[in-house]
Amino acid sequence: MTTDSKGRWLSEIKELNDVISDLEDSNEEDDLFGYYDNYDDFQSEINKQRRENQKLQQEADEHELRINTFNKLFWLMVAFIFVALGIVVCSGLLPLLDTKGQLVGYQFYLSDEVLMTLLGTTMFNVIGVFAIAAKWLFPKKD
Repeated sequence: MTTDSKGRWLSEIKELNDVISDLEDSNEEDDLFGYYDNYDDFQSEINKQRRENQKLQQEADEHELRINTFNKLFWLMVAFIFVALGIVVCSGLLPLLDTKGQLVGYQFYLSDEVLMTLLGTTMFNVIGVFAIAAKWLFPKKD
């Protein structure tokens, strides 16, 4: 969550909490009911402010959860790609032996089919996971 958006959310929540506490903490009857015809209207306004406060808090919490989840998902995919790459590199290394059977070095070789399969599946995994995450991060509002 960016500092600006988090600050905006928190300031709106604090402002609503101040309004609610001002409405609830006032001791003078004129202050309490000066703007309202009866106690039910006053309670209705307090409940409305609370619902709005809860809605803003929920949106802020969901936004922070989505950003944190997306960051963790990103690093999980980076690790997945490096592990897959490591496995391919290890399986592609062939030992080079001299005529006496002693190890001289390694040669790397993978067939074209293996390389195409690796590239295709890795690409589709990454695109698929990020598409699902993006759909969850930015749901369609009705």
